[in-house]
Amino acid sequence: MEDHIHQDITAELSQTTHTDTITVIVGVILNLIFLLVNSLVAGAVWTEEYIYNNAIKGELFVDYTITTVFELGMMLIFIILVAATIAINVFIIRALLAGKERRIKLTESLHKMYREEELGKYYNSSNIKG
Repeated sequence: MEDHIHQDITAELSQTTHTDTITVIVGVILNLIFLLVNSLVAGAVWTEEYIYNNAIKGELFVDYTITTVFELGMMLIFIILVAATIAINVFIIRALLAGKERRIKLTESLHKMYREEELGKYYNSSNIKG
């Protein structure tokens, strides 16, 4: 029976570690995607319009005016994407902290089982908090 419990706990530890690894990988990929999209959107918030005056074909010098335009729609998209990035990172951090707590509890259970079987001398208890 103890062997079955030991196998279950170690399988859960392995699964939790695997889940945390996938969470970190997905988090990094999502952050890179949002960084790319945000940088493209941020570049489009302020645009310059060139208005040509008296442009005659074949003329060497052309008179033009430069007007800077603020794109409110792009700014709103940028703000929404920044908020989404922050929300995703908060979710990822909470998921990783929950995984850490679960691993600590499972490791403490294993350590308790080892102490009861007098195998605690082979296991370093300082590993539990790390």
